[in-house]
Amino acid sequence: MPTTATSIVNASQCVGGQAAVASDGVFYAYINNIADDNTWRYTLIFASRDVADQWWRAVSTSNVALLQTNIQRITPQFYTHDPRQWNIYLFFTDPRVATVADQFRGKFFMVLENDRVGRGISIIPPQTVVDYTSGNWFTIRSRSNPNHYWFYDESQGFIVSSSTNRTSFQINAPDVAVGTVMIGTDDITIRAPNQGYVNPGVASATGGNSLQVAGASSQVAFRYKFSDLKRGLFSASGTVITYVHGGAGAGSGWEIWQ
Repeated sequence: MPTTATSIVNASQCVGGQAAVASDGVFYAYINNIADDNTWRYTLIFASRDVADQWWRAVSTSNVALLQTNIQRITPQFYTHDPRQWNIYLFFTDPRVATVADQFRGKFFMVLENDRVGRGISIIPPQTVVDYTSGNWFTIRSRSNPNHYWFYDESQGFIVSSSTNRTSFQINAPDVAVGTVMIGTDDITIRAPNQGYVNPGVASATGGNSLQVAGASSQVAFRYKFSDLKRGLFSASGTVITYVHGGAGAGSGWEIWQ
C-alpha cells in the first residue's frame, strides 16, 4: 500500500523538456501476430485513448468467441492476435463481429505493417500512458496544471489541491473485476490509504461539496463515474477539492497518474 503523502520533487515528469500530459488526441497501438511474428502485424489508430479503452472493453467482454479468445491486451499500446483463428483485418467486414465493430466505425482504423523481411515498421509517436486498471493506486493531478495534485490534508480533514504534496488513492470500479481497464461509464470509488473512502461532504459556499475522507471503519463508499474526473465535476474551491453531483462540469478536469 502506498504512503499517505509524498513530497513532489518533479511533479510534471518532463519529456524532452516539456510536461508529459496525457493527450486527448489520436491514440496508437500495435497488434502483433502471435503465430509467427512475421505477417499480419498492424498499427491501430484510435480517435482517442478513451476510444481505445472502450474498444478493448467491448472486445474482451464480447460473447463473440472470435474476438474474446483471440485478441489479447499486453499493455495499453501492445496487443496480440492469432490469424490462424481469425484475422483482425476482418474486423469491419466480417458480419460475425458486426455487433462490436459497428460501435467503432469512424472512431478506429488499422494499417497493415510490412512483413518482417520488409525491415521496416511504423514508429508510433511517444505517448504518456497510465494503465487505468481497477483496484490500483494512483495519484490525481490537474489536467491544465500537472504540478497540482490531490492531497489528503489530515489537519483539515479535506482533500486539497497541492503543488508540494500528493496522496495516492485506490480507485476501484466495483462492478467489474479487479484489474479490468476502467472506462468513462464505470462507477468508481476512491479510497485514501489507511483512512477510508473519499466522499462528498460539507457543501461549499462556491458550489459543490467538499471531499472528505470517511473513517477507516466506514464501509460506505460514494460512487462517482470514472468520466467525472475528466469532465470537470471536481474543482478546487480555493485549495479544497469539491464535487458537483450531476452537474455539467467546468474547467479542464483531473487525470489519474502514477
